[in-house]
Amino acid sequence: MLEFLYIKVFVNIVVDSSNTTVYIENISKNRVESKIEKLFTTVVLDDDIYDFIVKYIDESPYYYISILNSSE
Repeated sequence: MLEFLYIKVFVNIVVDSSNTTVYIENISKNRVESKIEKLFTTVVLDDDIYDFIVKYIDESPYYYISILNSSE
């Protein structure tokens, strides 16, 4: 596999009662290359959130997305 040639992008989406926070980490050779965090004032996964995420996952064929919904 050529996985070692690419960065891995981890996208964590955390939804609470009034906001959505997106955390992105780029991992290369078991090192965190960068961390990005952005707060959106919506609880709906809209086009702004989608565009933000796609900008980072397009960098690599290896990406992982998780969603945590802590709202009621």
